[in-house]
Amino acid sequence: MKIKFARTQLLLFLIITCSTCSSESEGLINLKRLCKKDAGLTVNNTVEAKGFYDDTTQCHHCWHELINTPFEYVEYCDFESERHPLFFILKDNGCYRLSKVKRASSQCHAEIDKELETIIIEPFSSFNKEYCIKVESIEKPSSGLGLFLNYDEGMISKKGYDISRYEYTIKSLNDNKQYGKLINYSLVMKTVGGAGYSCSSFAVTGKRVQIYKPSFYKSFIGKVIK
Repeated sequence: MKIKFARTQLLLFLIITCSTCSSESEGLINLKRLCKKDAGLTVNNTVEAKGFYDDTTQCHHCWHELINTPFEYVEYCDFESERHPLFFILKDNGCYRLSKVKRASSQCHAEIDKELETIIIEPFSSFNKEYCIKVESIEKPSSGLGLFLNYDEGMISKKGYDISRYEYTIKSLNDNKQYGKLINYSLVMKTVGGAGYSCSSFAVTGKRVQIYKPSFYKSFIGKVIK
């Protein structure tokens, strides 16, 4: 009886394993097709700016952008999400401009300053000695330049996997002129701890990439906004 049960369990395991492998192979075929179709970076024109409006964030630590990049300010608007104080230092909905200012200016946002003091690695340590983050409530974005995301979640949804599409654009807020675009796709397997792939994965490109993953600034924003 025990032998029969063990055989049944083994057969079930093999069926599930084969099904998962089949789904993963099918998913990778579809992912490679989509990546080949239109994924990648397009720079129409570079543009000079000291900052930009970020439509892709609800500003959960969005001030880190000012520490890791040369930008002097970033703007964002959030009129929908519940801004819980455990997760968002900026608790009220609305539009904000966060700026990098000299610490001697006495314009530091107290709660952001307290959060940054706990990060003792570079470039945070050097930043904290000379600079801090100023927060202003604004009626609407005034930078004239914006980062946007068009996200198609589960554009392909099968029993064993999902494929989603990400299209980032940097464009003028005044005339909608597009300066740059980045398209990527992601494949996520619907299993516990399921594998995830994107257009830069070895399973797609067949090329080993460097272990260090470039920041979104270096891979896209910094190539368009100078």
